[in-house]
Amino acid sequence: METKKTQNTHTEDHFWKWFLFFSALLSVGSISFLYFSFFGKIIAGSLPNSHSFLDSNSLSSTTAPLGFPVVYDESLHLGWENWSTNTRVNDKTRYASPWGNNSLLVNFDFPYAEFYIHAGPLLPIAAYTSVEFDISADLQNEGELVMELLQNETGLGEQSVEWYAPQPLTASNGWQHIVIPLENLNATTTISGIRVQLNQIGRIYIDNLKFSEKVAPHSRWIAPVYVEDLYPQETWIQYPLSQVSRFDIASDWLTRYGGHTIAENNLLKGFALDNSQISLSVFTGGLTWSDYAFNVISDWGNYEAVSLVVRYQDADNYLQCTFSEYASYVEISETKRGKQKLLAHAYLTIALDEAWKDINIGARVSGNRISCFKDAKEVLRHENDALLKAGTVGIGLWNANQSNEKILIKKVDVSPLIP
Repeated sequence: METKKTQNTHTEDHFWKWFLFFSALLSVGSISFLYFSFFGKIIAGSLPNSHSFLDSNSLSSTTAPLGFPVVYDESLHLGWENWSTNTRVNDKTRYASPWGNNSLLVNFDFPYAEFYIHAGPLLPIAAYTSVEFDISADLQNEGELVMELLQNETGLGEQSVEWYAPQPLTASNGWQHIVIPLENLNATTTISGIRVQLNQIGRIYIDNLKFSEKVAPHSRWIAPVYVEDLYPQETWIQYPLSQVSRFDIASDWLTRYGGHTIAENNLLKGFALDNSQISLSVFTGGLTWSDYAFNVISDWGNYEAVSLVVRYQDADNYLQCTFSEYASYVEISETKRGKQKLLAHAYLTIALDEAWKDINIGARVSGNRISCFKDAKEVLRHENDALLKAGTVGIGLWNANQSNEKILIKKVDVSPLIP
């Protein structure tokens, strides 16, 4: 009996020990859950905004950006999506402005690349009068860097950033404070995004970007009228494409700006820059052409990009296939009413031993489609019912620095297509 009683006592002791152990464990778990559920929210809400907007998929398209009207201060505020093209962006670069530890770096990898940040909902700005920011850049000409506000993805009107700078935006002048009246940007009610475009390869640093109530009246920037606009298209004699058999007569090509035609006995041999970054020559007589294939065989000189222009109406309205990096990169863009927009782009693979060989490139337009070709193969396509409907062809050159580089044309041809 004594042994059995002792065994029962031990059994009861083990039971209570395990009961107390599990009770304590459950209590600790419950307290931990309540602690992290409650205090975790407080801590998370008090953390500084460390979001990098390069991952735009993590942003909500229905939530207004945090901290508005401030857009950037040490980092881009949560709620802005990166919709940029041909740019590399770092919103926490250590190139500090005098007002903080970080600044926003934008590398424009191609001419007319865009830094474009988008806010999900329409943001009310009626209470504000200006957009202001600090900038450090090294630009050469007024009008190279433009800013535009957007409403439902429609641009409201560009303004030159240099126009509002106290001094030229050069490296020697360092950081400068910019204030642009919203009235000059045609933005008085709501916006959905901010776009900054640079017409050359380069970089800028931005800090303290915000909307404010500062009143700083300033005259509005008006884009300059370029020399090419002085040639009225009505003076060109138009020919049906079916009646044009040769495209190598030099006098049939008109250089609109930046260069000249290379000819021998009036035979087209090429085009050259005239101490310029960009040039464009067009075939006079094709403003009514609509559906055709434009093909060129040329060398690849020291220039950095060549554009095959199609459906060219005037200097403000045309389409183009642009090839760069020895035709390893191609893009389609449209300039309409003077505003250029990137439509598509692609990277191509080329063998190293082919980089210096002649290139065979082409651009075709048919109906609502534009295609780019390399070695008679389609490498890029874009379809859009709003594309320009008709116009002539042209060849453009681009170089990062002003130069006298040239392109030697081995063959040029335009043939009609049935849409």
